[in-house]
Amino acid sequence: MRLPVGRTRTHRGAVALLLLLAPAMALAFGWLVAAGGDATSGADRRGVVAALGIGLALPLLAATITRFEMFVLGLLVARASIDHLRLGTDAVEVTELLAAMFILGGLAWLVAGSRAPSAGSRPLSRFAWLVLLSGAVAVVGSAEPATSAVEFARISSALLMLVVCERLFTGVPEARRLLVALFLSAPIPLALALHQWATGQGLVWVDEIGRVAGTFSHPNSLAMYLAFLIIMGTAVLERPRGRWSYRFLGLLLPLLWLALISTFMRGAWIATVVGVGVVAWQRDRRAVYAFVAVLTALAVLVPSISMRFSDLATTTQESGDAGNSLMWRVEHWGESLSLSEDQRLTGVGPRMIQELSHDGKAAHNDFVRTYVETGVLGLVAYLLFLWALWRRAREALHRSDTGLARGIAVGFVGLVPSFILLSLSDNLMSQGVVFWYFAAMAGCASALIDAGPAPDGASPRPFDHPRQQLEA
Repeated sequence: MRLPVGRTRTHRGAVALLLLLAPAMALAFGWLVAAGGDATSGADRRGVVAALGIGLALPLLAATITRFEMFVLGLLVARASIDHLRLGTDAVEVTELLAAMFILGGLAWLVAGSRAPSAGSRPLSRFAWLVLLSGAVAVVGSAEPATSAVEFARISSALLMLVVCERLFTGVPEARRLLVALFLSAPIPLALALHQWATGQGLVWVDEIGRVAGTFSHPNSLAMYLAFLIIMGTAVLERPRGRWSYRFLGLLLPLLWLALISTFMRGAWIATVVGVGVVAWQRDRRAVYAFVAVLTALAVLVPSISMRFSDLATTTQESGDAGNSLMWRVEHWGESLSLSEDQRLTGVGPRMIQELSHDGKAAHNDFVRTYVETGVLGLVAYLLFLWALWRRAREALHRSDTGLARGIAVGFVGLVPSFILLSLSDNLMSQGVVFWYFAAMAGCASALIDAGPAPDGASPRPFDHPRQQLEA
């Protein structure tokens, strides 16, 4: 039976709009305050973060109490805009507080609905729990359990996001709301990134190249976040035509591409090209040729793009150091692998590569990181998780026909190889902010498989939470 609706449609829509926009408005106000003074000073930074914390906490707390879905959507809208905000080197970061809030709220929501009938197989969730279990075992055996526990919590929040989204967004209307939240998270980071690109202020200089970072702590984080949005945005752009969302995405995607190029992260460029190429191949194979033509034109007309790849030919500098970031990564991988010689089964513990290596750098390869920090058990769990992602993506593609569900399935198929490529060259699993958005997209795409075919305007399930099925 259907549960009675306690609010009118208009009232629910107004509450949802306020809960979504309140964090964004608070963030915009905080950045204006920071721009008016010395935002790098401790006092000004604490004031900005305090203002943002109030603006974020109130709507998120209200959403947690009234509707868990709005709590998740509010977090996704806000998370990309606060990565660069910190209270200080010795204080708890705002992002860590949000992650803790989500872990507590997510676990409570899952426990509340644990007795409800299963809405589907949820294979991604099973393998996500397996990765979490291997990480927990590694924390116990770590030389610095407290440091490893913080890193484990960061990864746990992202994997929990996947588990939650695989249960929560089980229909097309729910999936549409998730996509709205994901793309509403982009304007503030994008605006700051484009401001940095246009003015040259706030750039991160690496190897004499000025790179934009937006609201993120590093250009690589921004680049991976943009890559995932571009791939999914390209996949769902066709639906629905003629509506504000179609026009919004049509304007947003070129700006996302511009910001991505300005990050000068080669790995993200390659991953995005592969992901969009897969999407184009599934949508219309003729579009692949147009896509290749555009890429060729960009490489010819924008010298900075080709120059970014030219240094790969220099393998060693006169000082004997690595001549480029790829050679440095290969050398660092070898050093990192040597750290796990005495703990190959369970690993040295999350984040221990940074603590034990001579340069204090992370592995820049999730396969190496997983093996060294969580051992053989963690590596097997991670490989199974990747296998589940790929198998689930193919299943989503085969079981979707038309409409938004088809677009999300195609986007999921494009996201998986991009995720694997970025895992080979960077610290994707440890990038909590980036992993959140991929996990949300993957969980939603997986949930739609079990939802079955449904028209764009109707949901196959009338319930927002598994607990409601019991009450019905």
